[in-house]
Amino acid sequence: MNSPKLIEVEYYPDGEQSPFPDPNERKWVFETHEDFKSWVHGYVCIHCLVDFASIYNKTPTTLRDWLDTGCGCEIGVTDVDAAINWEDTMVLPDSFEQELDDYQQMMADAFARHG
Repeated sequence: MNSPKLIEVEYYPDGEQSPFPDPNERKWVFETHEDFKSWVHGYVCIHCLVDFASIYNKTPTTLRDWLDTGCGCEIGVTDVDAAINWEDTMVLPDSFEQELDDYQQMMADAFARHG
């Protein structure tokens, strides 16, 4: 017996040449929230998490936050059975704080040069 399609993700951009996701693969189906969440951990890049923190002045802690900007804007999510808990807590990469600090310093330096 086949399992129902609980969560389907479709990748939108045409001609994308980035190494992940595979440009030849445009759809993924997940049977559980945990499978989807695990995929999101691997899909969303550190730069998009830093962008989120910079734009909203808060740490991206929920699944909703992780898919709010950048990488998250490239996909459509269909949640047939309402299996996704969008407020579920995500684990940030170990390098997040350093990447955010580096970005903020770069912006401060640019502002000082051109301010």
